[in-house]
Amino acid sequence: MICCDKGFVMKGKKFLSFLMFLVLILILAGLYLGMKYYFGSRPVVTYTAPPPSVVVEKPERRDICSYIELSGYVESDSLVPVVPFVQGTILEYYVEAGDKVEKDQVLALVDSQAYELQQSQAEAQYLALESAFSRMEKLKLSGAVTTQDYETVKAQRDAAKAQLDLAELQLSYSSVKAPVSGTVLQSFGTTGSLASSSQPLAVIADLDNLVVKVNVPEKYYSIIKNNMDLLEFEVSNPDDGKSVSASLVSISPYIDPASKTFSLKIKLDDCNADFAVGMYVKIRIVYEKLSSVLSLSEGIKKLDGSLYIYDSQTSTAKNITLTELGSDGSYFAVDEEYAETMFVVDGQDSVFDGQLVAVVEAVK
Repeated sequence: MICCDKGFVMKGKKFLSFLMFLVLILILAGLYLGMKYYFGSRPVVTYTAPPPSVVVEKPERRDICSYIELSGYVESDSLVPVVPFVQGTILEYYVEAGDKVEKDQVLALVDSQAYELQQSQAEAQYLALESAFSRMEKLKLSGAVTTQDYETVKAQRDAAKAQLDLAELQLSYSSVKAPVSGTVLQSFGTTGSLASSSQPLAVIADLDNLVVKVNVPEKYYSIIKNNMDLLEFEVSNPDDGKSVSASLVSISPYIDPASKTFSLKIKLDDCNADFAVGMYVKIRIVYEKLSSVLSLSEGIKKLDGSLYIYDSQTSTAKNITLTELGSDGSYFAVDEEYAETMFVVDGQDSVFDGQLVAVVEAVK
């Protein structure tokens, strides 16, 4: 009887444990189903990002000047080295850099003693042969000399005259004169130094005729050639901003295959003290002028040159690429068909083609 009671007790305990486990499972299942129902019945909340904000405006009318901006150096249109044609010691040297000189003004005196002796010798020889020729001419008239003898003496007389002329010319070269009027840019001579044809004594420039030679990229060759009558030139000093107009002197008829450029030569219209030979300058070449055209800022373009317009019916931004009619670097001209078109002028970097956008006013 005792053994039977123990077995019954053991079975009761196992049943009780199973019952407790079953209750726990039912509780957990109930909790799961309750939570699933609770969360499943709640409304789903989704977040929609607002459309990007953009500023739009219509093209404005303004004057557009298409131009090229290059650089160069001021030169004298007439830059002449003063080279002595005779050798010798410089006895006097009269000029310094910056002096203004006139044509045929004496700049230096070269020792002329040797050339004076040469001239005296040539003169004596010429006078002797001239006297002999005069006698020969009288004898020829009387038939006392042959024509051959007469021609021989005449040729000797003429040769002596040529030698005399050469000696006198060389003697005149001992006074070194300015070949042109202008300003002495460089002075190389000094009293007591040796004059030689291999070394100029000075360099003279005509400062009333200043020019700039500029190399222009080949892509502008057709533009320049096709707008010769419309070209306007401005030369400016980048240090102080002073500028002067200029006129076209010449244009190169060919493109340099090595540098891919062609050259222009322009002359400053007003050669004042603001510009000096050798000065670095900026040159602006205006090749087209558009008056009162529709224009937009260059800043609204994307890196690929395209831009966005705003479609008010769909409130979207549309990417387009249009043909420019001209540009001055800050603004570009567009066709009249875009007069009422709204262009995205701010915020274009944060939108894509066909995207909804919100138009806002520009921040002032």
